[in-house]
Amino acid sequence: MMRQMKKLVWCALTVLCVGTAFASELADKLKQPRYALLMRHTLAPGVGDPAGYTLKDCSTQRNLSAEGRQQAVRVGQWLRQQGVANAQVLTSPWCRCKDTAGLLDLGGFTIRSEEHTS
Repeated sequence: MMRQMKKLVWCALTVLCVGTAFASELADKLKQPRYALLMRHTLAPGVGDPAGYTLKDCSTQRNLSAEGRQQAVRVGQWLRQQGVANAQVLTSPWCRCKDTAGLLDLGGFTIRSEEHTS
């Protein structure tokens, strides 16, 4: 039993160290102008949008949950902690995407209508 526990702790520490190394490498690359971070909106439970949705009315769309809003804030905080304080943020016109972009708090965002699918 103790041997299995030691293996589990070792695996957890390895994953933590490797994850930190990858995060640090990502942060370093994001500070360079030739790199971009492509991310999907944060948690918006469900799939697709309800029938009859319109892009101009957020109440007709699938939106971020409270957890999704918190995720976006945490991602923005992490990026700022890594030295990425300002970024060119492009988003599609869906409310869940605009909300994610705004909650990142990286100096605003630009809505790109060609970034969406119909």
